[in-house]
Amino acid sequence: MHLELPVKIPAIAMTALVAALCLLAPASSAQAAPALTPSLGGYVNAGSSAAFAFSLSDVNWQSAIVRISLAEGTMSIDTTGLALTLQPGSVSFTSVTEVDFTGSLADVTTALADRLSWTAPATPAESYLRLTISVDSWIDGLALNPANSHLYELSAGTLSWEQARDAAAALVHDGRQGYLATVTSATEDNFVNGAIGGTTAWIAATTEIAYVNPYRAPADQFASNSAIAGTPYWGAGPEAGLQAPYLPWFDGEPNGTATDRCILVNWVGPGRGWNDAGCSAVSRYVVEFGDIAASVAPLAFDNLAGPAPVRAAPALAATGSEALPLALAAAVALLIGAALAARHRSVSGRAR
Repeated sequence: MHLELPVKIPAIAMTALVAALCLLAPASSAQAAPALTPSLGGYVNAGSSAAFAFSLSDVNWQSAIVRISLAEGTMSIDTTGLALTLQPGSVSFTSVTEVDFTGSLADVTTALADRLSWTAPATPAESYLRLTISVDSWIDGLALNPANSHLYELSAGTLSWEQARDAAAALVHDGRQGYLATVTSATEDNFVNGAIGGTTAWIAATTEIAYVNPYRAPADQFASNSAIAGTPYWGAGPEAGLQAPYLPWFDGEPNGTATDRCILVNWVGPGRGWNDAGCSAVSRYVVEFGDIAASVAPLAFDNLAGPAPVRAAPALAATGSEALPLALAAAVALLIGAALAARHRSVSGRAR
């Protein structure tokens, strides 16, 4: 009786088959990343208007903030039926060169998808839309400063200066670290006054060395509060330890009271200047959210260097469905070849 041994299949052929079969297994779908996709059209005649749009996809925010800035021409947003709110510094939704606004994600999505129009400038004879846009998540009560892209929030409750500093530092908004506000210019002061409605509130300026010295090198620390009396330094934020360069004091302030070492804005009314007060007094406070972390940067588009490039058709991925027949055919061919070769060796061996 003749017993035929099983054909041995080389490992390389079996590996190829396993790899091909793996291609057939459904891949786990990865979470799609949020995207902002432009539809800007082409050239537009001077003075003529044309629609443009942006689509938002895979975004799960509740509310959003949008900033659009044009290189030339003007834009308008039809807000009919939409609850959109202009941010401080933006004056209208009609015939503007830039606008910052907030709204629910649904209303923002609608506005960007089919409510935008652009009017080309009077010269040249034709031009294309060039702009920058950013879209980010939003929480009501914040105000975006277009001059530095920082966010500001007025506290709901009242705290002492030190408590306010710590409470502000405990806040993070979408990758932006919070801190007691550092108001460093008249432009920022005017914005903050408008953003908080002229409310009296703590900021990070102080003449208390216990709040300043921890941020200064040992050789540069102050020996006593009298060394910086009337000359506030920052006790929080990215400028902590540095002298405050802008001091719009209220009339008669600082008044020289030794215990008044922490600074309030909008003393006795909107835009009325700053006042030094006792740090243990309680007041509302302004939280500033500074530069955003790169890992959570907002959705953005910028074509100031030229028209948006034409998107090429995406190449098939190596694991695409069209690759399966070829992969399987190659694996099967290897198996057949290996089996025939093994069979041939077996027969040859018996013939000898």
